[in-house]
Amino acid sequence: MDIWSILGIILLVLLITAGILFLLYKKFVVPKMKKYDDMMKEHKTTMSIFIISKSKGKLTDENIPKSVIDQIPKLYRGRKFPLVKAKVGPQIVTLIADDRIFDKIPVKKMVKADIAGMYLVDVR
Repeated sequence: MDIWSILGIILLVLLITAGILFLLYKKFVVPKMKKYDDMMKEHKTTMSIFIISKSKGKLTDENIPKSVIDQIPKLYRGRKFPLVKAKVGPQIVTLIADDRIFDKIPVKKMVKADIAGMYLVDVR
């Protein structure tokens, strides 16, 4: 066997593995994400909020209640989340922003936002 046939076999195994992982992703992760998106759309409310600051950080380093941190899977507790500090009514809260809208959130501005619990879904 020469080196090219060995590399061809390794490449074939890697392609088969990547295909299997892609199918597993489509079968398990995509439906779960769709279910959570539907739940967010169902429970969102529109509010006027004042954005104080935004940053990416760990939930344990911010002012997040312990009950919320306990509900997050252990795998994600060390991960950095897009966080937004905002004044909602008379109180200042830390909200978890959606990755898709984090870049378009203005700082030091009053905005209309869709909020589902502690999750910032959309900003207008």
